Amino acid sequence: MSSLFATNDIVETKLGEGIIVEVNRDNDFVKVELNWKLANNQKAYLYILKSELNNSQSTAARSSQNGQKAAFMEYFRVLWPAILCVFVDFLGLAIAST
Repeated sequence: MSSLFATNDIVETKLGEGIIVEVNRDNDFVKVELNWKLANNQKAYLYILKSELNNSQSTAARSSQNGQKAAFMEYFRVLWPAILCVFVDFLGLAIAST
């Protein structure tokens, strides 16, 4: 099933609700501005495949109907690259300070 997304569409992702700010027709990625409050009024962006967004929409719809939140593994699947980067940064800092 292929869904068409357009700029300014409100979508639900695994990291929360957001607004589509850019649709890349060449590689099926969508840039979503998340509704997060960051320091200095910065904005959080998520680059996600359209197919992942479709899955997250159906998962979010089922979860909201059942009153359940997303499982830990769903968050981990999205956030593991950031966690790995933090680990490598701290490892490098520890090596540099010795």
